[in-house]
Amino acid sequence: MPYYNGFGLYDESPLTPPKTDKADILHMIDMAMDTKDEQWFAELTERLKNME
Repeated sequence: MPYYNGFGLYDESPLTPPKTDKADILHMIDMAMDTKDEQWFAELTERLKNME
């Protein structure tokens, strides 16, 4: 039986971690800039570079 993961998404396994894509990282970078969190910004930009 599929498990509800939120936002209208269903998955077969409750242990599957959510997937983070480039759009998610860019959104979080915007949030880091808004909150002036330099460490989070640096971590996210590094993660974005590794995705490309």
